[in-house]
Amino acid sequence: MVVGAGPGAPGRLTAQALREVRDADIVAGSRKAIETLLREVGGRLDARVELLKPPYREVVGCLVREALRSGLKLVFVSTGDPLYAGLAKLVLEACRAAGVSARVVPGISSLQEAAARLGLDWGDATLVDLHSSPSPRRLRYAISEALLGRVVALTLHSRLGVREVIEELVRCFYLGRIRAYVLEDLGGAGERVVEVSADCAPACVEDACSASPNSILILVPNGRCLKPLLDDNVFKPPGVPGPTKSVVRPAVALAVRACPGDTVLEVGCGTGALTLELAARVFPDGLVVAMDSRGEAVDATMRNASEHGLAHLVRAFKATSPQDVGAVLEEAGVRGGVDAAVIDAGRHLRESIEEVVKHVRPGGRVAVVTVTLESLTTALQTMGSLGIKAGLLQVLALESRPLGRYEFLSPHNPVTIIYGVVKRERLG
Repeated sequence: MVVGAGPGAPGRLTAQALREVRDADIVAGSRKAIETLLREVGGRLDARVELLKPPYREVVGCLVREALRSGLKLVFVSTGDPLYAGLAKLVLEACRAAGVSARVVPGISSLQEAAARLGLDWGDATLVDLHSSPSPRRLRYAISEALLGRVVALTLHSRLGVREVIEELVRCFYLGRIRAYVLEDLGGAGERVVEVSADCAPACVEDACSASPNSILILVPNGRCLKPLLDDNVFKPPGVPGPTKSVVRPAVALAVRACPGDTVLEVGCGTGALTLELAARVFPDGLVVAMDSRGEAVDATMRNASEHGLAHLVRAFKATSPQDVGAVLEEAGVRGGVDAAVIDAGRHLRESIEEVVKHVRPGGRVAVVTVTLESLTTALQTMGSLGIKAGLLQVLALESRPLGRYEFLSPHNPVTIIYGVVKRERLG
């Protein structure tokens, strides 16, 4: 059996959980769970107490097997609710392996306690467990949910705690759109609730970031925060080419088949208009790694990404050589290659294609955006030399404008996209 001990505040252990514990022969749990339990029972248990330590899966399995051999009643005590980032998963797994069933007595979750403190209706909230899975992908998903207008409650980890989440919101300039509440030691002597918003002084932000990984973080959006991607909404600094036209961007995304959750590399991001198209396709938890040889282009890309609520899905870097691709991906935290790549670089095109293909997973797609006959020819020849069967997609847009009594169809320069699938092992 596994019972929930609640978030640690006095009086949160349920009556059923207390009955089961008092009737147990062995009680096992973390130090915090056992301390909570002892406080509720007056400091004394008749059962044998086992403090769980890593490796948890093996320790839980050994205790289950011992209890079955000896005919003893074994109760695991989990902080919060056992089925949310708690012990229930390991206990149920061990019992299934032993051919027996286990009962779960639910407990009050720290997320429930946090919502009560803030007076939040969490019926439509999104719950994200970073405690069990502290990955940047999970954090990107959590921020996406907040930008869609949903309250998000996060349990944290030492590797991905309050500081890391707040720093990401600051990097993306999101604190004006999302308020963060840090709730620490709920029900304990050191309980505190700190609100972090765009109006907070740096000292307040630092105070919030110092909270322990056992804190709860609640993200509360100021409504839906995403912005439509229109050419008129794209910031363009002087000297930076672009933006890629709205009729071209979907064609490029189609050529590489960018899907939710994908990791996409873009070489030559310019103003970032195409970057945002790709980021919208990999929403809610994918990543676009963009690079450009111009620092002002990198800055414009991140500015546009922030304005459109996509900065958490974009990492942009200044890189002057095709050989920088590997270092850029490593700095962005990408391991094992990317799912797709887009190249929109006039200079060093052959070298760029050759280097980029090394970092695309087998089965991933590469697209090269060309506007000259020379770059089109180079792209076809280079992809052919790498064993990639290239396809061709050409976009020719006509835009109407008044001309006297008529509507004149004014053509834009045609854009040709060369694309193909990387079917063999990566080079190098």
